[in-house]
Amino acid sequence: MSDLLNFPLPKEKNLLIPCVECLYRCYGSTSDMARVSVTYPWRKVLETLYAIFEYKDPETWAVSPARGIPDEDALFLTMVQYNLKTELAAKNLYAQLDNARARGKNETSLQVQP
Repeated sequence: MSDLLNFPLPKEKNLLIPCVECLYRCYGSTSDMARVSVTYPWRKVLETLYAIFEYKDPETWAVSPARGIPDEDALFLTMVQYNLKTELAAKNLYAQLDNARARGKNETSLQVQP
């Protein structure tokens, strides 16, 4: 079961997209971004995806992906590093799972932000 993202369309129609589908297709070009985001606490996510995260240049939006991270995922990594809304959305993924585990649940339906 998955929560749905609801996008209103003209003529009183709606486009419904499962949140998990959005996660795997919109959070980076490879499934590694989604897998790492839901598997590890935030500090480990940063260590896994970035060679360096601290350096921020608001003019160039430079990003340093870790070795083995495909160039195709650089856009997602850049948005996480320089856009607070994207960073919070990515952090929220693991937080939802961590919260469910703390309540004794092994499964939960993720709410993914577009």
